[in-house]
Amino acid sequence: MPQNKIPTDIRLSPKMKEFFTWLDNVLYTMGEEAVFLFSLTPLPDDLLLLYLGAKKYPLRKIILPCWLGKTGLIGIYSILGTIGASMLLTLGEGVLITASIIISIASLAITYLVMKKDITGNPEKLVLKIKKLRILVVTIIMVLIKLLLGERDASD
Repeated sequence: MPQNKIPTDIRLSPKMKEFFTWLDNVLYTMGEEAVFLFSLTPLPDDLLLLYLGAKKYPLRKIILPCWLGKTGLIGIYSILGTIGASMLLTLGEGVLITASIIISIASLAITYLVMKKDITGNPEKLVLKIKKLRILVVTIIMVLIKLLLGERDASD
């Protein structure tokens, strides 16, 4: 029976080498903050944790930021669910359809912006991009709240 051997000389494409170099730089400069930010998103943080484990990153430096990020994500989901449920109960169907369309378009736009740009350059670019996206998301949420409250005041 032939035995399966794990190859020891794994060849990576230049793009993958560039990505892992970028990831090492981000983890070196931001460390726990990167783990927290990544676990605060709905992205699969298992890949990051596997990579950190393979690099022998200390577990005690990962546990708390990862737990805080996941707890924060669950809190955000809970708050958004509560807001959505209260809007569903108090606002009319027309406003909810409009809000759903605005949220869908904003989500698609943000996803497109994140995926379009090549952010493997330097960590500073990534941090600036996250700040810009955060400002965009807050602006969209404020406009949405203004629209919803304006509709609600007009119906009273």
